[in-house]
Amino acid sequence: MGSGINLREEILQMYMSNYHGGMMKLVIIGGEPLDTLEAWTMELFSEVKAGPLLEISPKTDMPFWKSGKLYKLEAVRDVHSLFLSWTLPCLHKEYMKKPEDYLAHLLGHEGKGSLLYFLKAKGWASTLSAGVGTGGTQRSSYAYIFEMSIRLSDSGLKNLFEVITAVYQYINLLKQSEPQEWIFKELQDIGYMEFRFAEEQPPDDYVVDLAENMLFYSEKHIISGEYIYEGWEPELVKHVLSFFHPDNMRVDILSRSFDKQSQAIRCEPWFGSQYIEEDIPSSLIESWRNPVEIDGNFHLPRKNEYIPGDFSLRNASIPKSSNDDNPRCIVDEPFIKLWHKMDITFNVPRANAYFLISVKDGCSSLRNSVLTDLFANLLKDELNEVLYQVGIIEFVSMPVL
Repeated sequence: MGSGINLREEILQMYMSNYHGGMMKLVIIGGEPLDTLEAWTMELFSEVKAGPLLEISPKTDMPFWKSGKLYKLEAVRDVHSLFLSWTLPCLHKEYMKKPEDYLAHLLGHEGKGSLLYFLKAKGWASTLSAGVGTGGTQRSSYAYIFEMSIRLSDSGLKNLFEVITAVYQYINLLKQSEPQEWIFKELQDIGYMEFRFAEEQPPDDYVVDLAENMLFYSEKHIISGEYIYEGWEPELVKHVLSFFHPDNMRVDILSRSFDKQSQAIRCEPWFGSQYIEEDIPSSLIESWRNPVEIDGNFHLPRKNEYIPGDFSLRNASIPKSSNDDNPRCIVDEPFIKLWHKMDITFNVPRANAYFLISVKDGCSSLRNSVLTDLFANLLKDELNEVLYQVGIIEFVSMPVL
């Protein structure tokens, strides 16, 4: 190896230093008796050496990236994607309070008054997501990385800095508003419902999730930790929100619209990706740091009326033998038929509704087919606020024509 490095020795040293019991978690799932599983575990893993749990003391004064920079990257597909990232402190110990999820819920909301609703009305964006990812890069003992991803239109790309200005106006709205306990309570109710009625995972995926959970959660919450919202602490939300400022922000724009002949193009050394680094005008950064106004269209979301509170089963008094295998028609009118079949097998408070809407001559020609698809997309966009509120609680709603 170059520079006199013996790669084999380096790998062995890393293995000896880090691959020991103090740094590992093990989860076993199997259909055999516990005694058998225990015997197999001892046979296969007893030679793993013991070791201390590594205590990491990161240097928190080391910046993740340069401030005041805009990075332009060439996209493979014909899209314009804006990525805004902020560094947050490590929040592992705050897993029951989840302040980052509270902020992700508000910054990524799609209802009236939200950031995305405003950007769509301007014709600048079509989708927006926000939050801290689940990977080790986004959630580490060093820091959390909160990322906002916005799919821009051509107009949105031309008005890139106005889009970021809107982001900071909404952030400033959150800073001026007191954190709302009712929003935390909604997240708490949704988390409880998702945990209580979670569908069974494949065993190989489940053991991986549990082993990862053992690194972050107390023994009491290894199974339920990601769903728990307990201990409302508005000051913690304010503290985390204080890290959302332009001096702590990285800006990346992914597009195919950049000048490939520019002298400013650089080449990233590991993957050979081309990019351009530009300075963001200091006047813009100052305006984002202290927005002079907040657009009147911005406001906090309304309460979600679709979060259920009654989980009682309606089929409890129906004997299994009385359940007909065939659905029965309960509405029969000239333009609508509604069929229903009672479920007494799975016994969960959930209903599946399927709608088939027939459009006369909808696919009789290429033009009609395109118009039908366009109508379906327009309908979905018109219903997006309702569909989003329902989708938050893990229901899937999709108009299909």
